[in-house]
Amino acid sequence: MDRIVRISLLCVASLLVLSGCIRDQILPCPPLSVSIGVLDKNWSNIGDAVGTEFDSLLHVKDDALPFREYISTICYSLKNLSTGDSAVVTARYVIEHDEQRELIVFPDSLPFGQYEITVWGNIQESALSEDFCTVTLHEDGDSEAEDIFHACDTLDYRYDAAEFNLDLQRTVGCLLIYAFHLPEGVDYSTKDIEGVYGNVGKGLQYSGPVSVHTEMDWGKDCGNVMTATCTAPSEEKAVLQLAFYDTDQSSAAGSVRLSQDGTYMAEPVSVAIRRNELTVLRYDYNPEADNFNISVLVNDMWMDIHDMIMD
Repeated sequence: MDRIVRISLLCVASLLVLSGCIRDQILPCPPLSVSIGVLDKNWSNIGDAVGTEFDSLLHVKDDALPFREYISTICYSLKNLSTGDSAVVTARYVIEHDEQRELIVFPDSLPFGQYEITVWGNIQESALSEDFCTVTLHEDGDSEAEDIFHACDTLDYRYDAAEFNLDLQRTVGCLLIYAFHLPEGVDYSTKDIEGVYGNVGKGLQYSGPVSVHTEMDWGKDCGNVMTATCTAPSEEKAVLQLAFYDTDQSSAAGSVRLSQDGTYMAEPVSVAIRRNELTVLRYDYNPEADNFNISVLVNDMWMDIHDMIMD
C-alpha cells in the first residue's frame, strides 16, 4: 500500500513540473528576446540618382552587410502595458559585432504579459525625451538632422511566444543639391528650409514644424558645389531658399539677390520632402539672365521647375 501511495505522489509531482513554468525551479521559462533588423537599408529612390552627378555622394549598400553598417548606435525601452511602468531602459550603446541583426535578450525574471518596445538608432542621447517617446530631429533648433532610425511594437510575451523580430525604419529624408556654372569668386553658400517637422514620436508620428538653416564655407572659388542634407519630412511642402556668396564682395548673407555685390540668391522653390526618400535638385546659374535654372529629378528624369512649385 505504501508503495502505491509513493508512486501516486511521484506521478502527481511529475505532472506539476510538466504542466507549468515556475521560475524558481531548475528549468526557467524562455526569456523574452527581440531580434532587431533594418528595413530601410537604402533610400527608397536611390536608383533614380545612381549614374548622375551625385554618384560621389551616394553609397548604395548591400542588403547583407553587418547591422553596424546601417546603425552605429541604439537604445531601447520596454514598457509593461499592464502597469504602465518601464521594465527595462538602456542607455545608448555602440554596435560592435558583425552580425546582420542585433539580438536583445531580456532577463528571465521578466514576467509574462504585454509589453511595448521602443527602439531608436543613430541618435544623440540629448535628443531623446525622458519618457523615451520623442526624438528632436533638428537638435540645435535649425541644424540638419541625423540619419535616425526607429521601431516600436507591442509584444505579447507568453511561454509559447518568447521570440520576436523588429525592423528599424528611417525617420528622415535627404536633400541633394548640385549647383554649377557659379560665378567666379563664389566661395560660400547658405540653405534655408521652412516647413519641416522638428520631432518624431513613437510609430513615426511627426510634430512641431521648424525652419532649418545651414551654411557652407567652401574655402575657395568653387564653381560647382554639391551638398547632401538630412532633414525631417515636410508637413506638406517645404520652401527651399539657396544663396551663394563671393565673400570678398558680398555685403551680407541673407540680403536680396544683387549679383553686383557678390550675392546670388536663387528663387525659393516649394518641395515635398518625404521619409526615406531623396529629393534631388540642380541649380544652373545663367549669367545673362542673372538667375538660376532649377530642375528636379523625377523618376530618373530631370524636369525644369518653371513655376517654382514642385509636387
